[in-house]
Amino acid sequence: MKKNRLLIALAIILLPIISRFLWFYRGIYFPSRTVQEPDYLSLSIPQPEIATPFAVSAGNKNENITILFDQSHTNRFSLPQIDALTSSLLWQGAEIAILENGESLSENLKSAVAFVIIAPTLEYSDEEIRTVTNFVERGGRLLVITDPTRSFYENPSNREDSVDITNSILAPFDLAFHNDYVYNLTKNEGNFRNVYLKPVKGLALTKKIDQVVFYAARSVAAKNNFVILGDDDTLSSLTDQGGNLALAALSSNGNVLALGDVTFINSPYYQVEDNYQFVVNMSDFLMNAERIRTLTDFPELFSQPVGVLLTDGIELDQALITELSDLIDSREESGTTITLLEEPKEGYDLIVLGLFPPEPDMAVFVKEFGIDFDYNSEEEFNGVNSDFNIQENGEVLVETTPVPTQGSANTPSSEGNTPFPSPTPTPYQDVTLGKALYIPGFGKIPAEGLGFFLLDHQIDRTVLILMTDNQEDLVDLLTMLVRGSIKGCLVQHNIAVCEQYAIREFYEEELFEEQYDDFTLTPEEEATPESTPELD
Repeated sequence: MKKNRLLIALAIILLPIISRFLWFYRGIYFPSRTVQEPDYLSLSIPQPEIATPFAVSAGNKNENITILFDQSHTNRFSLPQIDALTSSLLWQGAEIAILENGESLSENLKSAVAFVIIAPTLEYSDEEIRTVTNFVERGGRLLVITDPTRSFYENPSNREDSVDITNSILAPFDLAFHNDYVYNLTKNEGNFRNVYLKPVKGLALTKKIDQVVFYAARSVAAKNNFVILGDDDTLSSLTDQGGNLALAALSSNGNVLALGDVTFINSPYYQVEDNYQFVVNMSDFLMNAERIRTLTDFPELFSQPVGVLLTDGIELDQALITELSDLIDSREESGTTITLLEEPKEGYDLIVLGLFPPEPDMAVFVKEFGIDFDYNSEEEFNGVNSDFNIQENGEVLVETTPVPTQGSANTPSSEGNTPFPSPTPTPYQDVTLGKALYIPGFGKIPAEGLGFFLLDHQIDRTVLILMTDNQEDLVDLLTMLVRGSIKGCLVQHNIAVCEQYAIREFYEEELFEEQYDDFTLTPEEEATPESTPELD
C-alpha cells in the first residue's frame, strides 16, 4: 500500500514534465542545406514626396564674408535652434561671428557684410541704432526676426516691449512689426496659428518657393516690397481682420528683411513645405551684400590678398621694415595675406606708401581725389604761425598767434612798462601756413605735420594710400594701420587727415603704459626706510 502511494506521487510529479516535453520538443531539428532569402533587389520602397531639395549647391564658395549674429541684447534664441540657417551660410563659405555682451557693435560690424537680429529683449542705444543705419546705408544687409512666442516673459507687456525694441531698429527703413499673431481657422497645418503662406513671385528671396508654413508669426507693416503674404482667411489677432497680411517684407533699398517668425527655421519645422528653400534664399540674401567699405571700417577694408607698393622716395629702412613686419603679422590673424609688390598685380588690393608733393608714380593713385598740392596761401597767412589741432570730437581747430619780430618779446604795452611775455609753446607742433594743401571737403590745410589716408574703390581692387611729407611720419601712419585705429584723425568720406605730432605722442604714451603694466617690482623683502638721525 505504501509502495503504491509512492508510485502515484512520483507519477504526479513526472507527468507534467513529460507532457510539457512532448508538447514543446517534437523531435530533433535538422536544418536544410539552402536558406530561403528574400529578393531584396526586387523590393521597391515608396519614398515620401519632398517639396524642396535639401542640399545646398556648393558651387559658389565665398571667402572673407562674415555674418554677424547679435546675442548681446538678451536675444531669445540659441545658435543650435537656427542650425538650418547657419549651416547654409557655412556651406557657402561664410564665417559666423557672434556679438557678445559688452562688445562694441561698431567694431564688430567693420568686418561683417550682414547683421542678424533675432528676438531681442534688451533695448538698443541711440548710438547702436545709428551704427546699424549707417551700416545698411553702406550696403550691409540686415535681417530682423521677431516672434510672438519669444518675449522675455510670456505676458502682454513683455510681448509689446519686444515689438518696440525691434521696431526701433526698423524705424529708419519704414518697416515695423505689429504686436499680434496671425491665424487661420479655415486652412492650417494642424493648429490655427500654423498658417500656410504664399510668396510674392519674381523675387530672389522667393525663387523655387510655392508655399511655406509659419508657426505663430507676427505681421509686418511696410510701404511695399512684400515677400511673404497670407490669404484672405489669414487674420491678425489685433483686429481679427486680414486680406494679404504681410509676414515678411523688404526695405525700399532692398537691404533690410523683416521676418515675423523664427520657429520655421527650427528643426523639424524647416522641413515642412518649402520652408527650407526659403532658409536657403535667406542665406543667399545675407551673402550677396554689396558692402561698401569706407575709412570708418578701418582697418577691415580689403576683400583680396593685399600688396604693399612703395613709390619713389620711400626707402626700405629698418623702421619701415619693422612696421611692415608687424602689419603682416597683425593682418594674418584676421586671415588677410600681405606681401610686398614692385607694381600692381591682378587679384591684389593695394596699400600704397608715398610722399607729397607726389612723384609721377604716386600721382597716378591720388589724382582722383582732386588734391591741390601746389596751393599757395602765403599772402593770406604771411607772418602767422598756427597749430592745426584735431579734437577728439573730430573738430579741426587752427589757432593763430602773431609771430614776434626781433626784440618784440620786451616791447612795453601801451598801459605801462610791463613787457608782453613771449608766446608759450603749445603741446602741438607749430606749422607755418605759408605751405598749404587744398583738399575737397576740407578746404585749405597746412602741408606740414599732417598725414593722410586715402581710400579708393576701383573696379577690381581696393587701394589704401598712406601719404606724408617725410618718411618718418609715414612710418607713424603705418603704425596706426598696425594698431587698427585712426582715432583722433578727421574723417570725411574716403579721406582721413591725421596730425603727426599727436599720433607720435599718443603711441609713445600707449607704449609707456604697456611697458609700465608689464613691469612689476618683486623685492625679496619689504623695504624698511632708514631711520632718521635724531638731533641732540
